[in-house]
Amino acid sequence: MIWTLAFWKGAAERAFNTFWQTFSAVIAVIVGDDLIPAVNLDGINWITALSASAVAAILSLAKSFGNASFTAGTPTVSIEVVEAGK
Repeated sequence: MIWTLAFWKGAAERAFNTFWQTFSAVIAVIVGDDLIPAVNLDGINWITALSASAVAAILSLAKSFGNASFTAGTPTVSIEVVEAGK
């Protein structure tokens, strides 16, 4: 299942989104921790923000491997419609 294009597209999209969500959250926490109302980008430790985001993306990729059929978009449940009276 992990050798399909659908899996790698899903895994890459998930890891990419996780990276940027984590990066945004780390920056927001660092900037929000400052009591000065102005946004000061000089006080941000960019290596820490990028490292935390990279680790989150790697963990997201590992999660994709753990649930490859979901990541690839293949349905795991089938539903059968039964008409009444038959």
